[in-house]
Amino acid sequence: MDVLIKNCAIISGDGKTILENAWIGIKNDKIVAVSQDKVPDCILNDTQCKIIDAQNCYAIPGVINTHTHGCSIGPLYSSGATPPELSKALRNADRHLQQGTCSLINVCGLGSFDETERVNQLHPLKIHMGTAHFPSSFKAAAIIDAKGLKKEHYSITAKEILNLGAVLVGEIGSGATLGGGVSEYKYIPEAIYKKCGILLSEMQVHAMKQAFLTFQSSETTITGRELPELITEYGLGGKVSTDEIVEIFDFYTNHSINTSLASFDEAFEFAEKHSMPIIFHNSSVSAAKIFELSQKMKKSKIIAAHSNHTSFNLDECLRWTRKLKANGVIIDVASINSFSGYNIRSIQNIEALLAENLVDIFSTDYGGGVWDSILEMIQYFCKRNLLDLKKGINMVSGAIPIIFGKPFSNLGLIQEGKTADITIADKLNLAKVEYVLIDGKIVVDGAFRVYKKQEEL
Repeated sequence: MDVLIKNCAIISGDGKTILENAWIGIKNDKIVAVSQDKVPDCILNDTQCKIIDAQNCYAIPGVINTHTHGCSIGPLYSSGATPPELSKALRNADRHLQQGTCSLINVCGLGSFDETERVNQLHPLKIHMGTAHFPSSFKAAAIIDAKGLKKEHYSITAKEILNLGAVLVGEIGSGATLGGGVSEYKYIPEAIYKKCGILLSEMQVHAMKQAFLTFQSSETTITGRELPELITEYGLGGKVSTDEIVEIFDFYTNHSINTSLASFDEAFEFAEKHSMPIIFHNSSVSAAKIFELSQKMKKSKIIAAHSNHTSFNLDECLRWTRKLKANGVIIDVASINSFSGYNIRSIQNIEALLAENLVDIFSTDYGGGVWDSILEMIQYFCKRNLLDLKKGINMVSGAIPIIFGKPFSNLGLIQEGKTADITIADKLNLAKVEYVLIDGKIVVDGAFRVYKKQEEL
């Protein structure tokens, strides 16, 4: 035995099972024993065996995060924005790792396979990628940004990335090209700062957008204060005109929407042809399009990303999610930075979705690089009796191979024969991760990474 995890409570990942006072044996990269019997003396006395005493901890399957960004050195978002530096991508990966994640899917969608593999080569996380390499995707990116797209990116095809190992199609659309969160924390504040030298917060921009925005969808109800009032309150009066503010908001919320939605059709056709899962950006702007495509779904699996999106009011959130779920769409909710930022609408939307048993999986998304952890989200709703702990863990472990297939087929369960990707977290505070093992190797110990640093490789 290479590693023994003893004195733990095992949440198996199947959504049903907790084994109290149990132990796990690991040999090479596999789980070879899961038991509640007494640990054999021959294992306890083996000086070559690394022993982890997980008293007062849960051992759970390593978290599988199916929707995030920033863990590749490729272009960001559906807008093809400037990619993160390698050091930043590695720091993002570190943060996921220390939050208990062992596998993730970077869904920026317009990068190359090599740009994801570069981070994989330097980090123990299992980082997968999606593809959004479709003509309308590139056109939408060009409208908003495209500063991270190089000549070689435009020549990449979805089929090429699929052959290299993409695990899904997506993310199709994003808050960057559909007037959502990325426009609020990145593009609109940057444009206003360029005009008058005042940098607004995301919450200030959101309030102004609520005052300005009339989405084309009749399903969206916009409420908020008057725009001139907010312009004055935020110190913009006399520095930038109302017309200039309206022009900025109009550009970043409206100009790329139709082109971005056209990419939904192209991506869906590809996913159907190749029987692939596809992640769509779900928001008040795109929900109707996702519903339309779900009615045609035969071979693909549609995942409606971050179905708790703050562009939905509570009634819209429930109404669209019920319709999508009834059509067989997989419902994802994302932590984003809902809890640290105390985003009431996002949290209320998740609460309502959980209360009606509408949620299938959890993810983080990106939140401008300040996402909250999946385990923190599970902890939050379990403490409020809106979620069963066994089910919550299943939604980021055992459920993933069923939805996303082969790349995760030997993951997601603490079971003999499965790959030893295991997270050990505090029983009282699930978000307090003590150890992470990937392929049977300890890569986080006491929330410190223990794998070799980049310069040592």
